Amino acid sequence: MAPHSVAHTQSSSLLDRAAPHLPRILQPSLWETVFPSNLRSKTRSLFSEQQRKPRNPATYFIWIYLLIGSQAIRIIQVKNEHNTFARKAEIQIEKLREVVRRLQAGEDVDVEKVLGTGVPEEEEAWEEALKEIENEERLWSESKKKKRQQREQRKKEAEEAQQREQDASPVNQIAEPVKTTETASSSSPPFRNPTFY
Repeated sequence: MAPHSVAHTQSSSLLDRAAPHLPRILQPSLWETVFPSNLRSKTRSLFSEQQRKPRNPATYFIWIYLLIGSQAIRIIQVKNEHNTFARKAEIQIEKLREVVRRLQAGEDVDVEKVLGTGVPEEEEAWEEALKEIENEERLWSESKKKKRQQREQRKKEAEEAQQREQDASPVNQIAEPVKTTETASSSSPPFRNPTFY
């Protein structure tokens, strides 16, 4: 017999010996009738002592490249969406500039007609453009505010750390009383902290 068939025979005999002691739901004969024959051969192969195929070492790189590629595609989509939005916004702004320029020149302009008042599609486009501009402006202002707060927080933390360091320094604790007595008693220059601290 081949080694594969010996292992299969040993595992099946082990299952056959244990089957009478198992509850009906766990007996292999029940499950052999439930599963189709093509799945039964796979479940039996699980009990055999076959060695698995080694993994392909390139699998990791394949998954990484797929992930990077999908993210690159998403970035391109976002760029295209932004470019489309920027073009639409620029067209709307150019319309507004033209109307304002003509009004300042004293021409008689029907503003509602030029800007599309009364046309639902045009009004919706204007509302959408204004909302996008407001959202973008809000994001920029929030970003600037966060950066400013972070800068102030870092500066404050640095000052606090410097103050804690000075308070914890034993040289400063000794130097300050000496500084006050020296300046009061003689005309020598004030005590300086060592530069190696």
